[in-house]
Amino acid sequence: MRRSSIPLVVLVALSSALVHAQESPEVKALNEAADGFRDALDQYRTQRKRDGRELMPTVIKVELAATNVLLSGNDDEKRSAALRAMSMFDEAAQVDLSLYFPHLKRMARYVVTNFPHSREAALGERYVLCHEVSTTDTGDFLEKVKTYHKTYSDLDKKDGLPFPNQTGKILKAYADHLLKKDPKAAAEFLGEGIQIYSGDNQIISYKRAIERIGTPVRLHGRTLEGKALDTDDSRGKVIVVHFWDITPGTGVRIGIPEELSKYGGKLRNAGIELIGVALTDDEAGSRARIREDGIDWPQLYLADPRERKALREEWAISYLSRMFVIGKDGKLLTAGAGEFDFGDVMTAVISASEVK
Repeated sequence: MRRSSIPLVVLVALSSALVHAQESPEVKALNEAADGFRDALDQYRTQRKRDGRELMPTVIKVELAATNVLLSGNDDEKRSAALRAMSMFDEAAQVDLSLYFPHLKRMARYVVTNFPHSREAALGERYVLCHEVSTTDTGDFLEKVKTYHKTYSDLDKKDGLPFPNQTGKILKAYADHLLKKDPKAAAEFLGEGIQIYSGDNQIISYKRAIERIGTPVRLHGRTLEGKALDTDDSRGKVIVVHFWDITPGTGVRIGIPEELSKYGGKLRNAGIELIGVALTDDEAGSRARIREDGIDWPQLYLADPRERKALREEWAISYLSRMFVIGKDGKLLTAGAGEFDFGDVMTAVISASEVK
């Protein structure tokens, strides 16, 4: 399951609406309800519970509190309240679609009706479409994407405020749905989707990454410790590869998958090979960060920026961090998972490990 965070546009809207020193009682109540939902969701995730119904009391409190703001607040407060509620209902729907999708649809319908052709409406419809991937056939979904893109493609220029286009996120959500059963169908869908929206390099790269599934891949070179590394030497083993970067001068590594750091030792004890690939020119900072993190698996390092660029292009990496799984036969099994998609990585690892 993908995990989403509150979009930047939500935070901007919140700050503009709540800049007043005195919050209304309705807004305060929504803040408290939101805190309760976050606590419940964190508990659900950390304790790895299976019953999503435990979130229902907090979801209802959020909906009631948001509705009170919608009935009594000014337009800024209404927009902020709706965005906050939709963001939380989106996360709840990822836990249990049948239980919480109706809450999301109701709030999205309110925004589309009361604030048409707005950033809030675009986000609301994007949330809804991303949850309809499993119930809509490809042709119908493409038509919905066309309508969505035609409606909201000019928002980035409206009012002079930045607003990242949401069409690419919708296309990726449907491709991810298809990818679970048929990588070829997922790539073909993205090919058609790119005809609708060609402005997202990440979608173009993702299509290329999907097309590489099932093909032989190889990584080789020197590690940060100066040792030779070649994935061909690990044939017969499942390999997890993590591409990462480091912010120059800060030592801050981009997208450290917390679960990979936490469970890396257990994976290796189970016979899974782990390899990091440092796509950075800060060699000294990379060594220091690896030591600080206590990561003891090999980290491939390419000193030549041309080689790093070529490797990014070969693996269709448009942003970091990305994790890939290579099967025992040396063929690529995944199109690349982000830092919040460790569950997808583990699913591929378990499946590959069962192959004799």
